[in-house]
Amino acid sequence: MDGAPIEVTHRVVEEHGVPVLLISFLGTYGFGSGGNGDAGRMEDAVKSIAESHPGLEVVVLDGTSLDYQWGDMIGRVAVPLGGRAWVWAVSERCSGGLTSYIEAEEGLSPREWLFEPLAAAVAEVVRRRRAGRFELHDSEGGVAQECAWTERGYRERQYASEGPGVESLWANRRLVERVYRGSAGEEEWLVMWPFPDEAGGRSEACRLGARVIIKQGRIRTLDFNPRQTGRTLRPDWLEVVCSYPELYELDLCHTPVTDEDVARVLERLPDLTRLALSHSCVTDRTLARLAEGAGPALKWVTLSHCQVSREAAQALKAARPALTFQR
Repeated sequence: MDGAPIEVTHRVVEEHGVPVLLISFLGTYGFGSGGNGDAGRMEDAVKSIAESHPGLEVVVLDGTSLDYQWGDMIGRVAVPLGGRAWVWAVSERCSGGLTSYIEAEEGLSPREWLFEPLAAAVAEVVRRRRAGRFELHDSEGGVAQECAWTERGYRERQYASEGPGVESLWANRRLVERVYRGSAGEEEWLVMWPFPDEAGGRSEACRLGARVIIKQGRIRTLDFNPRQTGRTLRPDWLEVVCSYPELYELDLCHTPVTDEDVARVLERLPDLTRLALSHSCVTDRTLARLAEGAGPALKWVTLSHCQVSREAAQALKAARPALTFQR
């Protein structure tokens, strides 16, 4: 069980002209799964602090006053720091546990993530930012990540054990582009978010107002969920969607789409296989249409937090048992 909540504070320091965001933790992290609540609260605090300092590019997580022994959820604490370079500052109170976590769970080299004392951690993130690029290694010494600040934004390249892996581009601390590569370096998937890069470049996702996934040169997914796009659903979304007949997946979660909208989509895109409608305005009428055979290629549908009844859901499951349906 969690003990007293961990205290989280922050401040900004500057060294060699580089401002550094310091986020400090004071308290005891619960042992193993007993620390899951601590991790969640720490993650929320880090997210709030990071969002309040959007211009800062490097961060030190100060664990010098944190008692931590073990617990895999500790990795969640840094999740809100995407698009920034960061390290841990440690002391004997947490260095053993974090060393074990980084080696065993992340497969990375602790000496590139853990620094003692706090001044050494600050000096390291400043060094990385002034250099403009740096490499991080796995526990066996191989290159695991290449990171660089570029004209377009902060780029991270993560390597997979079997070959090239994932490249991510962050602009103003927002994820703009992610490329998944195969073992030979070929592009398998390209994911774009509707935000311009730091050079002002605007992608196809910006034009469409959606998160876009491209495979083999074709748009296969359109995601209009405002939690991905940061914008409301464009008025002409239906015309946009229906102009891509080979669309594989459509996400309309957290949008005001109706049963009639969904009916038009399914009529115009008979090959659609995945449809996400959670937190939308659809009702039992959509379930009835699906049960009658609308969207014949559909394999997966989600309608959680919609006004649909248990009876309609049961009827759909009986009519289309092969359809994975989440309510």
